[in-house]
Amino acid sequence: MMNKLDKNIIICPHCKAKVDLQAAHRNCGNCFSCAGCQRYNCPKCGKEIIIKELKKPSFFNEK
Repeated sequence: MMNKLDKNIIICPHCKAKVDLQAAHRNCGNCFSCAGCQRYNCPKCGKEIIIKELKKPSFFNEK
């Protein structure tokens, strides 16, 4: 679970650095349809920080 200080600053789970999400590099794969994931790279350790996982598009839901 991600440690949140406020909605724009989080603690990196890898190196424990404070990361300002407005200044951090977004790690976007430019998928064909935005699925609403939130992934950033930590400016201190460079590892990926996942705030919100990638969701399956609705057309993959089984009925």
